[in-house]
Amino acid sequence: VLKEKYGITGDYILFVGTLQPRKNIEKLIEAFAKLKEKDLSLVVIGKKGWQYEEILNAPLKFDVQKRVKFFYRVLVKAFSYEFLNSGKIICAIFRNQNKLSSSSRC
Repeated sequence: VLKEKYGITGDYILFVGTLQPRKNIEKLIEAFAKLKEKDLSLVVIGKKGWQYEEILNAPLKFDVQKRVKFFYRVLVKAFSYEFLNSGKIICAIFRNQNKLSSSSRC
């Protein structure tokens, strides 16, 4: 029901967090673009933080603009049931300038 309401078709990976460089969302989108599973979507939920423009441009940069959806004012609880049943959970950790970068809220 929620998938239809928000235009999400098929299976999806859900990322929740503020759109800002330290979250490495652009790298997540780059990695997502390399997946062989082309019927999978990436759903990003979070408010716009500092320097969010590059993140919003990343789907076009990596040619996945039709498969990445951004939502800024969606209650995460609305996706909870479907998310928990999707079997796809992402907690991305990337190396950035010789430091391990991760969110402690994964």
